[in-house]
Amino acid sequence: MTDQKVIGEICDYAKVDGDDVVLEIGAGTGNLTSELVKRAKLVYGIERDQELTCILNNKLLKKKFNQKIKIIHGDALKVPFPRFNKAVSNIPYSISRKITLKLLKHKFDLSVLVYQKEFAEKLIAAPKTREYRAISVIVQCCAEVEILKELSPAVFSPRPRVKSAITRITPKSRITDEFIEFVYSLFSHRNKKIKGVGKRPFELNPGEFLKLYH
Repeated sequence: MTDQKVIGEICDYAKVDGDDVVLEIGAGTGNLTSELVKRAKLVYGIERDQELTCILNNKLLKKKFNQKIKIIHGDALKVPFPRFNKAVSNIPYSISRKITLKLLKHKFDLSVLVYQKEFAEKLIAAPKTREYRAISVIVQCCAEVEILKELSPAVFSPRPRVKSAITRITPKSRITDEFIEFVYSLFSHRNKKIKGVGKRPFELNPGEFLKLYH
């Protein structure tokens, strides 16, 4: 992400201030990281690519903010998350679903994440719609989700072939592996009526899923 105005808006949406410990997943070349470091108490930037990790270290650790940034070299799906209260990231789109599920197993105040627009729309999808999936149910059962702004490919370099969306997730509770497995098992038979309920999984709202689970 190269558009500084959009980077500032993302930080504004997350209301990042000097009390916040921020987790950034996929820190890349550090454009968003640099703005987060100016505002937050501490930023953990996770980056898998070794070359980009070196760029981040050279760009950020030698500056006056070096006490406010910790670069973690590793796969965000595999490394343990440090303690944080806000997650602010331009998520690598290929891991959107898995990293969202991992985040929601942790305790935090809110996240502002940039997703591919198509994925963000699944997170807010209503029952009986084409976009309504297992991930819709899981996220809506434990959090409030809002699409804040659609982004043009022009704010990125190189430009992606898809539209993106700034999305805010405010957790209400943490999810468990058991609940995730339960929802996915029902959606694996999306068009089959659930015994004793008489509805298909895509017809149930998140509250009904929770009731069934409990």
